This record gives sequence, structure tokens and C-alpha cells, in this order.
Amino acid sequence: MITTIGKKASWGFCCVLLAALAVAQEKPPALTVEGLNGKTVSFSVEQLKKMPRETVSVTNPHDQASQRYEGVRLSLLLAQAGAPSGKAMEGAGMRDYVEAIGSDKYIAVFALAELDSFFQDNHVIVADTVDGKPLDAVQGPLKLIVPQDHHPSRWVRMLVGVKLRQAPKE
Repeated sequence: MITTIGKKASWGFCCVLLAALAVAQEKPPALTVEGLNGKTVSFSVEQLKKMPRETVSVTNPHDQASQRYEGVRLSLLLAQAGAPSGKAMEGAGMRDYVEAIGSDKYIAVFALAELDSFFQDNHVIVADTVDGKPLDAVQGPLKLIVPQDHHPSRWVRMLVGVKLRQAPKE
């Protein structure tokens, strides 16, 4: 009888251990995008790879090396979280801004209009590859690339969150 109880306890422990391992293997979303209305959309790197892709070529200002980043336009991800675009932004929408957040708590801010092709020709992307290879752990797995900026201060490495906000009226 003691042996039977021991086997049952061992079996139960194994089931709990297997369930814990399964949960541990589930990957958290790589990027969460929050809209003005609180709608939140999460994306894994695998999901981003299946979306329409864009490539931007830039010169790294630190070592003057040419680099090719590939990823998804940030405006496309914002649209999935309900962000206004085009003429719908005129008026009160001009107060909308975006916070791009890295896992190291670094934050860069953009006017939403800066990211909308109706207002500006831009190619801000959430990149997952550089020169055809996945971003390393220091840069990625995702990095915000802002090719029109002369200095990469708003290139958020280890990008994990994007939040759409609205500046208050005076």
C-alpha cells in the first residue's frame, strides 16, 4: 500500500512538472501595442514575420557601416490597435503621440502624424533582422528603426511596447 501511494504521488508530481514546463515554454509576446481606447494588441516575432515587410538601408552613425534592417511599419501595428490615420487625425488627433518603450525602460516619443504617410514620408519600422540575420540579444529581438532621424536616439532597442497617448488640452 505504501508503494501504491508513492507511485500515485510520483505520477501527480510528474503531471505538475510537465504542466509547469509547458507554461514555461510558451513565449510571451515580443511586442504589445496599446491604442487610445485601451485596446491592446500583442505580436510575437513569428506573427510579425508573416506581416507585410519593409526593408530600410541606413548608415550606422557609430561606426559608419551600412546596414539593412527588415521589419513591419510601425503605422501598420498602430492601426491594428485602432490608431486614427490620414484625415481622421486632423484637429484633436494632432495631439496624439506615441511612446516606444524598450525592455530597459528607455522611451522615445513621436507625434502620431510623424508616423502617418498622409502627413510625412517615413519608413519607421519595427525591425527583427539586420543584414538578413535576427537581431542579437543586445539589440532585439525587436528594434525600432527611424531612418529619417540624423541621430539614432529614437531607435529603441529591445522594443517591447508601443503606447498611443493624447496630450491634454490647455
